Amino acid sequence: MDKELNDLIIDKNCTVKQAIKRLDDTAKKILFVANDGKAEGTITDGDVRRWILKNGSLDADVTNIMNTNFLYALHDEEEKIQEIFSGGIIFAIPILDVDYKIIDIKFVERVVNSVKKECAQLNAKVVIMAGGKGTRLYPYTQILPKPLIPIGEKTILEHILSRFNNYGCVDFFLTLNYKKGMIKSYLEDIESPYNFSYIEESDFYGTAGSLSLLRGKLTETFFVTNCDILIDARYDEIIAHHKANKNQITLVTSLTTYTIPYGVVITKDEGEVCALSEKPEYSFQINTGVYVLEPEVLEDIPSNVFFHITDLIEIYLEQGKKVGTFPIRSGQWLDMGDLHLMEDMIEKIDRIDN
Repeated sequence: MDKELNDLIIDKNCTVKQAIKRLDDTAKKILFVANDGKAEGTITDGDVRRWILKNGSLDADVTNIMNTNFLYALHDEEEKIQEIFSGGIIFAIPILDVDYKIIDIKFVERVVNSVKKECAQLNAKVVIMAGGKGTRLYPYTQILPKPLIPIGEKTILEHILSRFNNYGCVDFFLTLNYKKGMIKSYLEDIESPYNFSYIEESDFYGTAGSLSLLRGKLTETFFVTNCDILIDARYDEIIAHHKANKNQITLVTSLTTYTIPYGVVITKDEGEVCALSEKPEYSFQINTGVYVLEPEVLEDIPSNVFFHITDLIEIYLEQGKKVGTFPIRSGQWLDMGDLHLMEDMIEKIDRIDN
């Protein structure tokens, strides 16, 4: 069995945490669970997300999240393989021998096209927060505004637009301030199916202050995204999850694990050592900078003052208003907030897109 195939097969005794890491490493969006080589189930991003939303333990074994009702084909069933793929929903199936052991995995030629057939085409409007100075990306942003920094062959802004457009979004509102003329000129020169509206700040209003300028312009559920991140997720599922849970605000979060690179000493009274923990791991849901908001939220943002979206979330939590999350894997979140992260994004983006 070659390494690529082996990487997509995970033993049923592995933990959810190990499955998440394997999904990040392979970037294939699916794993196949096996017991002594025999296929027993599949694991996708959706399975992981549902487990996280249930506050399931990441140390539980993968049998808790795997889908046991999966499609497969035997090695000589080429017509069945094509029939499964023709439905446009399944993008990968295991090929089994007569003992139901996995001998190969077939992928549809273009996963992106498969997803487009399956997903709902949204008509949601998108607000892109593009007014910041991007000081963490100096000296690049002393010349170019952050949205126009190239990531591969396209600017980060064009990557963001393209991802939303894959799900039918065409109406974009850009909040502008720093080097706003350069951004507007660039967008006016590119050929695209997008409709742009510009919200120009008279001062720097933070990550939510400029949203107050959109009152009356947005009357349905909408996205808000920072201009320095990309997420590899199903935007239609994010909206559906937000509405199904009747959230006022939904944060797209990244499940991220940090390892303390030292042995941690646990003490009790008067400094007596009671335990040692060697390089412990801790998992957190990190705010990615992508949100879904209801239009009435705009009424709660003060006008013409510096105000972060996290300030609004804190107020809502105190008031008991519903704020939810849509968790994704850390490998599905690309951030270019500083030079190191930008270089990492450039390296990863081709792998995710292809």
